[in-house]
Amino acid sequence: MYKITLLVLLVFSGCSIPSFIETDNITIFQRSVHVPNTNGVLHLKAKGYSFFNWITNTKLAVMPPTDEEPIFDFDFFENGENLKKAKERLKKLKKYPVMSTGSCFIVDKFNDYYYAVTAKHVVAMIEPEVFIDNQKGEVVYVLPRADAAILRFKSNKIYPIYKISIKAKVMDDAWLVGYPGDVIHTIRKFTVKGYVCNVSKTELWFAGGGARGMSGGPMLNDKDEVVGIISKFLPSLHPCDNFINNVPSRYFKYALEVIISKEKIKDLTNRINILKKKKS
Repeated sequence: MYKITLLVLLVFSGCSIPSFIETDNITIFQRSVHVPNTNGVLHLKAKGYSFFNWITNTKLAVMPPTDEEPIFDFDFFENGENLKKAKERLKKLKKYPVMSTGSCFIVDKFNDYYYAVTAKHVVAMIEPEVFIDNQKGEVVYVLPRADAAILRFKSNKIYPIYKISIKAKVMDDAWLVGYPGDVIHTIRKFTVKGYVCNVSKTELWFAGGGARGMSGGPMLNDKDEVVGIISKFLPSLHPCDNFINNVPSRYFKYALEVIISKEKIKDLTNRINILKKKKS
């Protein structure tokens, strides 16, 4: 067996002193490259309407309503105006068709429905019709304080369901997955490797590149858990990589749990009512 001599540099007080170590064999440790499962990331297309103000000739994009009140991405209420007066003013506005494309990812399944999450601005329209992987879906809930929305759809296909993590840390490895629009006249899924570079209560920043159009796709950790939603793209700040702003997963995690809990209660109530009818 051949002996291999290793040159080891020992650093003392800023100086490098060579030291030789003889060994019969050597093992080289190479960091394994994780390849995330991206089968649960799907292409999303939304069609609907926005408002066109024929008086001021400006376009106003409107968010789908939540259970509480309509959510708009412009300053909807004028000074001292309530919702009733605002609706009266909207009668002066005309609707015009709009279309948007982006990404979404599967986070749960209950009964016959898959539940998916996307960025709110991807479905920012009135009466949105959503198509997930070319299958008809619907907007279930729009988060009022974050760029996130929850969808659902039925499918005969089998998709993986991503777990959700709220434990992202700075310098964690991360992957962005999404569909950056029309790439050479085809719809393609892109996966970008990078790392978490900043964490706050409201934002999760990714360094490593990306492309406009990947909005709504997931930010995954090395366990294929979702830690955020792709939201905003920022150009490269030399000499750094591109920075991508993500919505932390805690925003939609609890909203999703509430939605699924309500569906389970509704399902249980229906079963109880059916049993009561049978007994009577």
